[in-house]
Amino acid sequence: MSAAHKAEEHGFQPGSRTYFAVDYDAVNDEVTAHTLPYFRSVKNQMQRMGNPYQTGTDGPRNVRSRVAKEGYVEPAFIDAQLRIPLYDIFENCNRIIRGA
Repeated sequence: MSAAHKAEEHGFQPGSRTYFAVDYDAVNDEVTAHTLPYFRSVKNQMQRMGNPYQTGTDGPRNVRSRVAKEGYVEPAFIDAQLRIPLYDIFENCNRIIRGA
């Protein structure tokens, strides 16, 4: 059973965002070898079903940004009007904290 079927079963409205989590600190090689192909598969499955739901990801910043940059999920925004991507906020915060 697919995530889209489960979302529908639980009453999610079409167009709702469904998040897929990566619950560990995947290093770049793991993201390339496993995470990106997984999210490519999720995107392809949603497309085959007519894109009933938006997809998002939760997990370490590197995972979120790489998956979003590949176009496999819709980027999450801190402010929808300003269209500031969530991963850009984290990048800028890290620069400020490091004094860069």
